[in-house]
Amino acid sequence: MRALAPNELPLLMAAHWTGRNGARAAAGHYNGKIDNPRLYARVLDADEIDAIERGGGPGDALADRDFATDIESETVRDAAPHGLHGRTVNAPTCAVTGHTWSATVMDFKQARDQYGAIYFHDDLADAAWEPGFELRVPDDLASGIYAARLRTSASEDYVPFFVRPPRGTATARIAFLVPTFSYLAYGSMAEGLSPLSLYSTQNDGSGITYSSARRPIINMRPKITTRNPWQFMADTHLVDWFDAKGFDVDIITDHDLHMEGVDLLEPYNVVLTGTHPEYTSVQMLDALDAYLPDRGRTSD
Repeated sequence: MRALAPNELPLLMAAHWTGRNGARAAAGHYNGKIDNPRLYARVLDADEIDAIERGGGPGDALADRDFATDIESETVRDAAPHGLHGRTVNAPTCAVTGHTWSATVMDFKQARDQYGAIYFHDDLADAAWEPGFELRVPDDLASGIYAARLRTSASEDYVPFFVRPPRGTATARIAFLVPTFSYLAYGSMAEGLSPLSLYSTQNDGSGITYSSARRPIINMRPKITTRNPWQFMADTHLVDWFDAKGFDVDIITDHDLHMEGVDLLEPYNVVLTGTHPEYTSVQMLDALDAYLPDRGRTSD
């Protein structure tokens, strides 16, 4: 028989260590839920196991990982006396229903103990690449839609970015509200593209939860070949129309409106949306509702 031997490697959940001689890496990534895992230094009897299934169980665990306590952070709290806390890596989906969910509460904030599971996936949140270049936008750059042009000897790409007026100011009487929430939701929505959009699925068939602007969104940029020019590509037609007609327009985004509310809109006589502003937040809707009645208008 082999004896158990100690090691200095951190404890992994939803993966295992591979490699040797200092070249260790996580492998065997698990797709699925884990809820309140515990480690005991003894064998549990059937009654104790049943108690754990009901949300209780013996209190002498060496480690008792409570996934519900710090849902909003990367911290994994150890409820056992040893305080063997951990952290999540690559943004697994938190606040999902656990084994004690009663199917009567749909908001984790109303019953955190019932949403104490984490849904793990074999995906990547941050490749930890070093920046290839950095661009500091000049303070006096006019509000508008711009793109950084990237070129090699054989190819070319454009990385769009948005410049808004300085916070608390307006430089025009018209604002174009760029639907950046919708851009992210549909980011890279095409067969074979990765990272995936919110309309794609994980390898186990579950839905994608996160989308980030900190990666190439290759279907939301100028000069791409598409049979369906929509969202960003269609919105560039609107921006071109502004220029052709000589309209002075400030560029603001969903992210700005979410954070600043109706104060962002107040200086403008007209606020135009993009061609497909499908995704909003409660904060955005409240701001738009507060803005429209003051101007004798209603929204559809």
